[in-house]
Amino acid sequence: MGSAQSAFKRLNFPEAYFEQEIFPANKHLFSLLGFTYEDSLYMFWIFSELDKFNSGQIDMESVYKYFSIKQTNYTDRFFTFMDNDNNGKLDLKEFMIGIWNYSTYNTKLVAKILFRFFDIDNVDRIDMADVDAILRMLYKTEDSDWDTILSIFGHEGRDDGMYLNLDEWTSKVLENPRIIQPAFDLQKQIRKKTFGISYWEEQTRRREEEFGRYDDKKGETWGGVMELLSRKRREKKKPKIKQVEETKEENTEEQKQGEDEISNFKGDEAKTTVEEEEEKKEEEEEDPFDLLKIPEEDELYDLQKRCEAKIRQEKIAFNEDKLEAMQAKAEEEDEAERQAYSRLDEAKKGMENSYTLADLDARIEARKELWDAVDNLKKNSRELAKLKEEIALQLARGPDAENKMKSFLISPAGQKKFDFETMRHYGIQTHHFLNSNLVTQLFAGAFEAPEGKYTLNTKIAYQYLATARAKDKARRAARLALLEEFKEVETALTKKTWEDRATIREQDFLSLTKMLVIEHGSRKTKWEKLYLDDPYRQQQYNTNIFYLHIESREMYYGEQAICERCDTRYLPEDVRCITCQAPRNWKNKKLFKGN
Repeated sequence: MGSAQSAFKRLNFPEAYFEQEIFPANKHLFSLLGFTYEDSLYMFWIFSELDKFNSGQIDMESVYKYFSIKQTNYTDRFFTFMDNDNNGKLDLKEFMIGIWNYSTYNTKLVAKILFRFFDIDNVDRIDMADVDAILRMLYKTEDSDWDTILSIFGHEGRDDGMYLNLDEWTSKVLENPRIIQPAFDLQKQIRKKTFGISYWEEQTRRREEEFGRYDDKKGETWGGVMELLSRKRREKKKPKIKQVEETKEENTEEQKQGEDEISNFKGDEAKTTVEEEEEKKEEEEEDPFDLLKIPEEDELYDLQKRCEAKIRQEKIAFNEDKLEAMQAKAEEEDEAERQAYSRLDEAKKGMENSYTLADLDARIEARKELWDAVDNLKKNSRELAKLKEEIALQLARGPDAENKMKSFLISPAGQKKFDFETMRHYGIQTHHFLNSNLVTQLFAGAFEAPEGKYTLNTKIAYQYLATARAKDKARRAARLALLEEFKEVETALTKKTWEDRATIREQDFLSLTKMLVIEHGSRKTKWEKLYLDDPYRQQQYNTNIFYLHIESREMYYGEQAICERCDTRYLPEDVRCITCQAPRNWKNKKLFKGN
């Protein structure tokens, strides 16, 4: 059930799913990779776009298609390198670490990973056959390029059997990087399709500065990458550890002085203080509820009466027939919400139809239906949530509170609390009887009590209060008081739960709205995406779509970046909107043509 809910949320509310589940679970990893929250979200959007089946995993074909990669033996090796668990698919963590790792490789590391591919025996050398295999793998050819191979090894040969160690191979690549150009082309393509070449060049410089020495040893393997990230995390902790150590040194003298002062106190007194604190802590842990403060004597009887009256009112208010009617209505609202989701799905499909200029009115109507469906979903969801909250509150002040109170009374803490409440209400009866019985008050003055004896008033009160009826009345009052306390607790918890759910629901609606605006435009946008039905114009403009401004009649061919905030068209080289200075969203970033 939980995984199904997560899959639904990942599909329909991806930004909220990322914020509430993905980012908290992986924020340390994202930080180590140098990704900001926005960077991490952008990578998640790319991953979600590749995850067509909403499974949380992507395959090799979808990666090749998105990055426009031509499949070769080398690209297959690259994918295998990213696939840490060798299951043929990439999860989000494998995808993000793999993209970061390869995109931050410098020339030396790219050469090194190719060397390791063919240094199978880990003897730190490759021969002519290995170099031949490297070149044929990179260039996807069956023919050997002996001119290049001989230029690498030298035309006159070598005395050591024509081998190259890692340093010699790296040196050859640094002298002539075009030897392994397809490996750099792959890296360039990945960089362009994510954050851009400038971004990754800066990340590469940071990697060289922080871990260049370590990369020279292990940085080309998956285990090496994970160890590198672990080392990076430890490096981040060093300033904190150093600060703690300095603080310890500063406090050494103060600690010695404190120990000298403590030795002046009596050990028994110190021990007593500790024992009192431990006993106090045990009492607090034993009883999860705070004991009710005993009010002033004049208020005790009124308190009991108000409590009993309130219980009677709530028994009248809690009507099982009314609850059943509310639950039946909730089932109807559930069905209405399901229909609202279905309507929204149909409206989204309607926006994806291939509308031509002749269908402009239908396209505008489809947009109106999309946003009407969104408003209808919000309305139904809020009404259903409100009704379910009312049902939950009814149960909280009824069966839920009673069942929890019964479970609590079985426990030692519950028995202790019930005994306290019983004694308190027994005291309430005593106080009320002595102050309100007119007969005892009338005759009490005529009887003087001998020294050490009880007055007539006290004797009469004791005779009455010693009866089983009075004790049973005190127990009932104690039970009512505990039930009232549980009802207040359950009501508060229920309200808090539904407040939290309302917050999450509104965040989900906000994410849904944002996603639909990015994908299809806002309700008020004047730009409509239409399709060319004329093959000649499709060939002329090398595209089958165009964007039309329905008021100014401006027309632009191909995909266009539109600002969701002010409805202005981005120029291909603009990083921000020229009207409102809003940055490009994740979809518009793909259309960015600048540096």
